[in-house]
Amino acid sequence: MKYVTLATRKSETPRLADLPFAKRVGFKDEGEFRVIYKSVHAAIQKKDADIPLSCIHKVTLSPQMHPDLL
Repeated sequence: MKYVTLATRKSETPRLADLPFAKRVGFKDEGEFRVIYKSVHAAIQKKDADIPLSCIHKVTLSPQMHPDLL
């Protein structure tokens, strides 16, 4: 994971391949996992994955989330 400041984000154009591995400095070490799925056969919008609920210990929602989404 590469942590960047807002100033860096504004001054540099990130490569598309780097975006899944970039986060703002203020969001360091949130303990999340990122999974990248690449298909050479088809462009897909999403890929479902079965994850047991027992693997999820906590869900944190953004305090800036619109009330209609809660």
